[in-house]
This record gives sequence, C-alpha cells and structure tokens, in this order.
Amino acid sequence: AGVIGPLQEGLLVAAARSRSAQLPMLSPTARLLPEGTQGVFSLNGVDPGAGEALAALVLTRGIRDVVALHASSAEMEEELRWFREAYARGGGTIERAVTYPPGATGFRLQMGEILSLNPRGLVLLLPPEDVELVAPQIAFYGVDEIPDLTVFGNQSWTSDGVLQSVQARSTEGVFAVTSWVGEGEFGPGWNTFVQAYEEHFQRSLRLPTSALGYDAARVLLRAARQGGGTPDGTLQALKRIQGFPGATGFLSVVDGRISRSFVAVRIENRRLVLLAP
Repeated sequence: AGVIGPLQEGLLVAAARSRSAQLPMLSPTARLLPEGTQGVFSLNGVDPGAGEALAALVLTRGIRDVVALHASSAEMEEELRWFREAYARGGGTIERAVTYPPGATGFRLQMGEILSLNPRGLVLLLPPEDVELVAPQIAFYGVDEIPDLTVFGNQSWTSDGVLQSVQARSTEGVFAVTSWVGEGEFGPGWNTFVQAYEEHFQRSLRLPTSALGYDAARVLLRAARQGGGTPDGTLQALKRIQGFPGATGFLSVVDGRISRSFVAVRIENRRLVLLAP
C-alpha cells in the first residue's frame, strides 16, 4: 500500500524516482522533499504552515517591514521562501535577508549589518542547534537596543531543549510560532506514545525522533484502510488526512505536504505563553 522511509534526503530522492507513480512514500525524518514528485511526504519536512503562521504573527503586531537572519542552507532557504510569500500576501516586505554559513559560531558581521538597517522587526529563522549560538549575541552586539525592535523566531525557539539550555534573558520576549500542544508535549498522542515506548524498551525516551516513525506508520495505516489497501487508494486517502491526532502534532495533508497546526506564543521566563487569536 505504501512505503515508510527512506530516512535521508538523498535516499528519498533515489527511491521516489525508482517507484511506480502511484506508490506513496512517507519519510519520518527527511527535511527536504524531492522536487517534481507526487505522493512523497515527510513528517519532518519544512512546513509551509509554519511560515504562514509566523507571517501572520508579524503582521498582527503591525509590522510591515522586517529584516530576516537565517542560515544559508537549503532547509532555511525554503523556510524563508514560505515566510516571504505569506508575508508579501499580507502587505509585508523583507528589507534584507542576512545570511550566515552553516556551522558558523560568530555573527559579528551579521549583527553589524542588522544594526545598520535599524529594523522594527527582526525575524530569526534558525535550526535548533543555532539558537543557542545566535540568541546571546543579539544582546552582546547591542541589537536588542534598537528602539522599538520586536524579535520573532521560528519553531526552533520553542523546543524544551532550547528553552532550558539558552539563558532566559536571551529568549525573553521573543515572539514565535509552535505546533507543540503543551509544555513537554509534541502532540495530542505524545504521552500515550512515551508510556508505550518506555514500557516496551525499559528505558527513558529522550528524543522525539522515534515518534515521527510512529506517526508515519499510523498515518499510512489509516490511509491504507480507507483506501482499500491499494497504492492508488492509499495515496488518495493520504491527501484527505486532516487534523490527525499524532504524537508529534495535529497532522494534515495540505497541497501534497504533511502540515501541523501552529499557534503564536511569547517566551516569558523559559515558558511559552499562548497569544490570544
């Protein structure tokens, strides 16, 4: 009825090109999907809904002109594209997209450029591992002293790991979007999954990666049952998935991609405070 995997982008591209046209494939962990293919999904891909939710958040704060900072990687370039398109539809403009090479640890030049632009809004599109590096340098180089500056972050800023490892003063007041439904919970089925995992393996679950595979299996099985067990029927049923209560979020298929529901939050004292709709 369908395939779960491959896990990595390069293997997913090769497998997608060698399959029959109607065979659906769900990768639990690939960050980028092969271009020009149909019926290929990822539970961990760049989510257009995140960029749209972040653009809506910036617009609701009354800011129509921002500077963006992001890593010059394919993943972050795609996240910027979804944000830019949604922001433009609402009348917003990215004055400058400031980039840094993946693996960078110092951001003096980038912070200097941001200071020279003197923006009202600063959008930080970062992979989780970079938040701990970038966040303290916003204050170190005086970017946070720009008058009336509002800082916005992507979902990377809202993970438990980032909130606990980064100094509270470096994330305080940042506006962000998140698909995680509660403190320490990735989705409505998270606690049930953790209990089952820990009882089965007799060890603590420390990372959410395995939950992506669990959700991929559950989504594919749901679609296979609804689609009569054939590849074509399964693919058509996958396209109709809406609000599926997974361990990693409420999952829907939108325009051929698996997407989650996002909400706007403000970081206060290492906690996510939900903003009124």
